[in-house]
Amino acid sequence: MSPNAAGADAVVYVDNDPVITAHGRALLEENELTRYVEGDIFDPRSILDNETVRTHLDWHQPIALSQIATLHHHKGERSAPAEVMREYIDALPRGSYVIISHLLDPESEDTAVMRELEQAVARGSLGGATWRTRTEIEELFDGLEMVDPGITELVRWWPDGPQLKPLTVAHRITAGGIGRKL
Repeated sequence: MSPNAAGADAVVYVDNDPVITAHGRALLEENELTRYVEGDIFDPRSILDNETVRTHLDWHQPIALSQIATLHHHKGERSAPAEVMREYIDALPRGSYVIISHLLDPESEDTAVMRELEQAVARGSLGGATWRTRTEIEELFDGLEMVDPGITELVRWWPDGPQLKPLTVAHRITAGGIGRKL
């Protein structure tokens, strides 16, 4: 999100699926503050140079960039998502925030279950996903000041909330964090 010229919060959604993009545009047609762009998030330059992204967001004010359950779908070199994020982070104005959620290789007793799930996802319609270690997820935030509690299981972002049931493996293999560009 970024304030637009009128001072209101502006949002640009990006998706690479033309059907989802068409549906998103139709839903948001009358919303002056929100735009939908068809694009490949793994090609940052194409997103950052997109006319809608350039003109709808105020690049002189802090922006919140959310990569929620996206980066683990990169197909290719394991280091590529860190390079993708470096390009986005470099383009963001000071004071901006980056929010990332990602599949976590817990490097624990849960790793065996995580590997089974990884194989199942590889056979599914999404064509696979890459689980990363906590250290590899931290690399996605390179150059940012991490907001407490840093990289952690997503369920722990509400530490004072009621934990009604014990944590499951599913809770322990999804992590995320928030970083701020100084």
